[in-house]
Amino acid sequence: MLALLLPVWGVINLIYGGDWNAEYVYNHGVKGTGVIVEVEQTNNYVNHVQVVNYHCLIKTKEGKTVKTYFENSGDAFYPANDLEIPPLVGESFSVKYIEGDEENFIILTNDRKSGFSNKLNCTKLLQEMVSAQAKYNFDKTNAGTKRAFKHLVEKFLQAPCDTNLQNVYRMQLEELKE
Repeated sequence: MLALLLPVWGVINLIYGGDWNAEYVYNHGVKGTGVIVEVEQTNNYVNHVQVVNYHCLIKTKEGKTVKTYFENSGDAFYPANDLEIPPLVGESFSVKYIEGDEENFIILTNDRKSGFSNKLNCTKLLQEMVSAQAKYNFDKTNAGTKRAFKHLVEKFLQAPCDTNLQNVYRMQLEELKE
C-alpha cells in the first residue's frame, strides 16, 4: 500500500511543495533583510519564460551575511502577490528564513517597513485605481463607479506610495467630492 502512495505523494509535493514551504517559512522563520547583488539570465525556460537567477545577500538577525539566490520561476514571494516584480539590484527587502538553513527564505510582500514591499503594494493599488478611473471616466453618471474610484483614491492616499503621484490623485479626489 505504501508503495502505491509514494508516487502520488511525490506528484502532490511537486505541485504544492513550494507553497507549503513558503507558508512554513512565513509562520516559523526568523526575520532578516536581503539585497539583490546580481541578476543572471539562464538558458532554461519554464512555460516559455526564461528563468532568471537573482543573486542576493541575506543578513541574519545575528548579523551573519549569507550569499544565496532565488529564481523568478520559484515561490520566493510570500504572501503570494500577483505582480511578482523582483527587487532591483541594490534594493533591500525584508525576508524570513529558517535558522540554520538561511538559504531557505521568502521575500515578504506585506512588511510595511520594507520599501520594496510598499512598492509592490502601491503598484497593485495603482493598477486597481487606474482601472476604476477608466470605468468612471467612461460613464461619470454611474454612482457605483464613482464611489469605487473614490474609495480606491482614498486608499491610495493612505498608503506609503509616491507622494508626487499622490498629489495628482489628491486633486482628483477633490473633484470627486463635488
